[in-house]
Amino acid sequence: MPIAVSQETYCIPPKKRVEVNGIGFAHVFYPPNYRVLRHAHECAHIGFLVKGACVEDVENSVFIKHVGSVVVRHPGCPHTHEFGPDGVEAVVVDFGTPWFEKWSKLAAVLKKSSHIYDSGLANLFRRIRSELIHPDSVTSISLEGMALEIVAQLGRFEFEARPNWLKRARYLLHDSFTQHLTLGAVSQEVGVHPVHLARTFRSQYGCSVGEYIRRIRIERAKSLLTSTDNTLAAIAQEIGFSDEPHFSRTFKRMIGMTPGRFRTSSKQR
Repeated sequence: MPIAVSQETYCIPPKKRVEVNGIGFAHVFYPPNYRVLRHAHECAHIGFLVKGACVEDVENSVFIKHVGSVVVRHPGCPHTHEFGPDGVEAVVVDFGTPWFEKWSKLAAVLKKSSHIYDSGLANLFRRIRSELIHPDSVTSISLEGMALEIVAQLGRFEFEARPNWLKRARYLLHDSFTQHLTLGAVSQEVGVHPVHLARTFRSQYGCSVGEYIRRIRIERAKSLLTSTDNTLAAIAQEIGFSDEPHFSRTFKRMIGMTPGRFRTSSKQR
């Protein structure tokens, strides 16, 4: 995703920020073709991409973040951002030192960086965004509760009783789902035999590696259908399908309706 950067800075203030018991909630807009130079935050933070796309360099590893991306950055994690031609809208939740001290066991999940897609986390972040835009007398307690839900869900991903190589395989699928992954390439990356990977993955996650990739792609497609006006062909290409008919067939099989009908029904809600 090449980006023609026109301006650079070290930070961009949020449109709105609320703090509740050591947890910060920010609604942020980044301008098009903008680069945030290498920097680090004192607090751990979790970000969710609402609109747009960007390239992030995290500790010398490059990630492309799309709509629906959830990223975790540990305290002091050096990173840069480059935002695309449409800019970026994001929701960011950060956790201060007092919170870390109070919730030390739960906070362990925030001590490493990760990048995932998960519909449950996406729904929580969308609700946080709604609370920030339309606050009322119970917004504070609602925000704090959702932040704890997010950390708890991340903890389930991180501390599930599964071998480390299987967790690495799962993270690899989330990071590279738009690419043409093979079972052999994934197994080589995590250091196990392809047959062992296939059997263990199905027994632990209830589906094949290929079906898991399709699930990630369709979750991404749902976000793009509701947050952009991109054509079905453009969405199919962006999420890794060979063509629009293949994408539409897979979407209907998994969701029960065509992408077009899903987009229309979402706008009517």
